[in-house]
Amino acid sequence: MNKAKHEVLKRLRDWATSTKDISCIVVAGSHARKDHLPDEFSDIDVVIFSSNVKFYERNFDWINQIGEPVLYFKDQLGRNITGRKVYFSNGVGLDIFFLDEKSVRWSYLYTKASERKWLFALLPGAVKKMMRAGVLFFAEYIRRGFYCLVDKGKFNDRLCYIDARFKFRQEGFDREKLEHVINSFWRYALHTAINLQRRDFWHAKITCDHGMKKMLLVLVEIYTKITNGRDYDTWHHARFLEQWAAPFIVEKLPLIYGHYEMEDAWKCMKETADLFSEITRRIADHVTDLNLLNPEEYVRQWIEAMKVDKRVLV
Repeated sequence: MNKAKHEVLKRLRDWATSTKDISCIVVAGSHARKDHLPDEFSDIDVVIFSSNVKFYERNFDWINQIGEPVLYFKDQLGRNITGRKVYFSNGVGLDIFFLDEKSVRWSYLYTKASERKWLFALLPGAVKKMMRAGVLFFAEYIRRGFYCLVDKGKFNDRLCYIDARFKFRQEGFDREKLEHVINSFWRYALHTAINLQRRDFWHAKITCDHGMKKMLLVLVEIYTKITNGRDYDTWHHARFLEQWAAPFIVEKLPLIYGHYEMEDAWKCMKETADLFSEITRRIADHVTDLNLLNPEEYVRQWIEAMKVDKRVLV
């Protein structure tokens, strides 16, 4: 960790220590995990526990005590969680969100109660559902490591207990999700072809390089978990993809992006579709009796007809 990051964390610690309604700051992400360590460009991920979350959701003036903010925006992390991304003048990035300090205590109590069937049975269903959601959130957030920069209570002990009892589980195979991904991909492929035929290159780049690629990534994750087990880590947003994806996938990646030009755009769309099709076929080899609605054959025929037809659609 460089000097600038140390300074930001020191100021954050000093501010939290002297602020009564701040009870804990947890550092997670790359600066807390044991593998894939941070580099000089890595942001610092923190969650701040407070007894006055509503105030900090409205007021961001306190950030000036940590450094001079030069870039800032909000990010909706969940239905009731708003994150903030800020970059300071020294180049350090900070990802922040606030949680009610009671949330850890409730999650801890849920974890303890779940170990006693008679006690767990006494909890109303709605309460259990709410508390379980909190437990699963913490389990995912701290699963790769965390540490408490500030701890005015028993937050570290309780989070460690939650982490030990509720290990985060990766999502298992979902047939409906796979079918949705396949149909969404071929819809994007069809729209890409239509946009190219119209010479609407910008729209074509969006549908190909965002829509098709997004569905391709989800399919790569599904295939990877089918072949390596549900708990095989596929990270997020394609982080370290070259390390965890199958070699036949990685070697095709340089071919699936094209230039802002007709022939190259058609070519990269075809390469993307061919890779998606190959992964789909391999999934079918691993999962018996899949019986999915797969529109590939029809969409490929329609796309090929458009490519042959040199007229511009309107």
